[in-house]
Amino acid sequence: MEIAAYMSFEESESRLKKHMKDFGWDPDKLIKDSKLLIKRYDLFTTRRNMEALIKKTKGSLMIDITPILFTEKFKPDWVIVDSLSGIASGFYGMDESYRVYIESLFKLLEQLNATSFLITESTEIPTKITESGVEEFLADGVILLYNLKSGQVRENAIEILKLRGASFQKKTVAMKIEEGKGIVVYPEQEAFGGA
Repeated sequence: MEIAAYMSFEESESRLKKHMKDFGWDPDKLIKDSKLLIKRYDLFTTRRNMEALIKKTKGSLMIDITPILFTEKFKPDWVIVDSLSGIASGFYGMDESYRVYIESLFKLLEQLNATSFLITESTEIPTKITESGVEEFLADGVILLYNLKSGQVRENAIEILKLRGASFQKKTVAMKIEEGKGIVVYPEQEAFGGA
């Protein structure tokens, strides 16, 4: 079984575990078996640490943020970062520090050779995915999850915007989140006729 790390910049470990249990998963067993790490990072501590590292390594192109994120013994196969929107709020008004942090985070994830999911919040049908735009440029893939509304009806949908090195359907299709299964995609069913 693979190892996963869930890095939360918003919700507490207990709330995340509750959500996982709602899907029929057993996060406590996975944590006990060293297959799952759930860690909440304090945004303001992260920002202060980043500012200190930037001052310490002024002029350096890359800053090592590994000690802030994982111990040397923990090497995840999957990393979930929840969320880029939360991280950005912690770096409000500090664009340079945020950009350096995000670039360093992407570099770290690349070095881990892990499959990474970086979550962000956006408008219902975004014209811009993230505020800075650097995240989608650095990412190998961008997958959008929607909760679309047409009249009085809402529908969950998914769209692959970018998937470097792979072919994919360029359309928004219906999806559901089902207990015990997770995300189920219906590739032949366009959401609201392609909305």
